[in-house]
Amino acid sequence: MNHDPIIEEIHAFRKAYAKRFGYDLKAICDDLRTRQAVRPNLVDLSEKRRAMGEATVDQIPATEAHEEAHTARVLSSQTASPTV
Repeated sequence: MNHDPIIEEIHAFRKAYAKRFGYDLKAICDDLRTRQAVRPNLVDLSEKRRAMGEATVDQIPATEAHEEAHTARVLSSQTASPTV
């Protein structure tokens, strides 16, 4: 099997990262959640799509049949009895 230096570097980083937290998965997840909360990388492409002339969801007209099907699904989910 070929040894890819990039893959080996990723594995080494993962091992070092896990070792920092004593291989505790909960601690690793907590750290990742903290990092994500501090630095959210959200991308909003709606303006770019409008500039390119693409239709966004709010611009696409819903058909009457689609609206009726959606209403029926909502009503049936509200009246459905929970299964035990």
